[in-house]
Amino acid sequence: MAADQPAGTETITIKFFDENDNFAFLVHCYLQPGGVLGASGLFDPKSMIGRDGIEYYAV
Repeated sequence: MAADQPAGTETITIKFFDENDNFAFLVHCYLQPGGVLGASGLFDPKSMIGRDGIEYYAV
């Protein structure tokens, strides 16, 4: 497994939506057994929709 995570860790992406059900942003994280976030313990943002309506990506 990448990032030296313990056995049973899952890599997941989560989509978040605004109150109008429009896509707002996408994050990645490692979810360790027991529900603990792995690696830094924080979500890793991958993309978001700006107020200008343009989708921005992390590089």
